[in-house]
Amino acid sequence: MKRFQHFIHILIVFIAFTFTIPLNALGMESDAPMFSSHKTLDYSSLNYFSKNLSSSIWLITEGLDPRITDSKGNALGNQFTPKDPQVRGISVQPVGAGQGPLVPYRSPSPKFSRNILVTRDFSRYPFQTEPSLAVNPKDPEHIILGVIDYSFPGITTYNTIDGGSTWHGPYQVKYPISDLAGAGDPVISFDRDGTAYAASISTNIEEFTLKNATGSTSVSSIPISKSNDGGVTWSEPIASAASHVDTKQSEPDEQGRIQYELILPFLDKPWITIGPSKDDPSKDIIYVTYTKFVTKLPIVFLFNVQAFSLVPVTETTIEIVRSEDGGMTWSEP
Repeated sequence: MKRFQHFIHILIVFIAFTFTIPLNALGMESDAPMFSSHKTLDYSSLNYFSKNLSSSIWLITEGLDPRITDSKGNALGNQFTPKDPQVRGISVQPVGAGQGPLVPYRSPSPKFSRNILVTRDFSRYPFQTEPSLAVNPKDPEHIILGVIDYSFPGITTYNTIDGGSTWHGPYQVKYPISDLAGAGDPVISFDRDGTAYAASISTNIEEFTLKNATGSTSVSSIPISKSNDGGVTWSEPIASAASHVDTKQSEPDEQGRIQYELILPFLDKPWITIGPSKDDPSKDIIYVTYTKFVTKLPIVFLFNVQAFSLVPVTETTIEIVRSEDGGMTWSEP
């Protein structure tokens, strides 16, 4: 009798999963709102991974990069149509540094100059987004601008030494060699000595094993690069923080069943600031904050073989790390 009841319980659970569980990182996918077919574990993980990317890496994963695809015309432009397509055609960007083209405008306040188009286009995808600007405390005429540039694999920077009248760039900021791609969110900051620091996001793929199920998903880090020459060259980045996949399992219950949990963290929305140490005001400390998203997936195994997830829960926390040696080493969050 108990064996029959146990079988009925499993059958009910199977039917409930078949018609109600959401698509998730364990590889269930469908063309319809409810899943009806199985995919490999890597399939949905890579789909999730591509959504965390930016710049030309995103173009490649979405099949929009004309350098390696058969896409015709400006595919990205078809998705993000400029409000005023003629803005880009005002004048050709100069080859070297110099006055950028003036952007159409209504008469500004006498306190402000006309807008200058700082960024320059080097591909069929003329998009630069998420600008971050910082002023050198030792020289207010020296400014560095960081952007996501869809012509390059990571973030790029521009600099000016005359308060913004003329600009030089772009200069590329690397992402860690151990990662697969840059994911944007540039932030620029200076220390008291005029050394510039650039923070961003980079992403990687990390594999996991949960009982007899294997798969992979995206993780991220917050790399920091610095420049001692005003933003012309940038050092090899060092990760101030990084996320890693984790798994958990409970102790067996009275019927020998084990509850599993897949924990998928992702670090996003970094910010960097620099200020004096409270213990030694003559020294600067670099602070990096970010949002840590942690998605927890309860996992069950049907007939002790097929993995299914229940309703996922996502938690968010703000974390901070610090460096007292110019970004070479970092504290725990």
